[in-house]
Amino acid sequence: MRRLLFLILASVLARPSVLPAQGRRTAEVPTLQDSAYYAWITQLSLGKARWSAGVQDAVHGRRYRAAVLTSEIFSTLVIELVTYGTEGCCARVVWARRVDMDAFRRRFGLGAELAGLVVGAWPSDSSFEFTIQRRRFLAIVGAGPKLAIQEL
Repeated sequence: MRRLLFLILASVLARPSVLPAQGRRTAEVPTLQDSAYYAWITQLSLGKARWSAGVQDAVHGRRYRAAVLTSEIFSTLVIELVTYGTEGCCARVVWARRVDMDAFRRRFGLGAELAGLVVGAWPSDSSFEFTIQRRRFLAIVGAGPKLAIQEL
């Protein structure tokens, strides 16, 4: 009974992925493989969980996390994929990718000091909004090693 209620709740909360709007500036920003240890984490934002209707192996659900790291005044963004087992147990970081902040800065014409990055809302299970230098962006996590970022 608990599993049935859990699956019903998961299906109600599921939403389609956000797609970039036409005419807005979007760029794919490379990411680099990263470790799961962060000495200077200042924010950890959890995306919406997506639960599997049919059980495949031991993985029943997944969610993305966005970690903001701050060293001195400079911000770095790390994206992680976390999987869950039965009833949300056994959380495991499957991969962690560090956003190439220099490529991001160049593609959107931002100043040299990337400080004050703050992650906001998660419109879908694979996209989140963030602000930096008083500008708003939407990041869309894809299957590949790149992250699509759109200025809002």
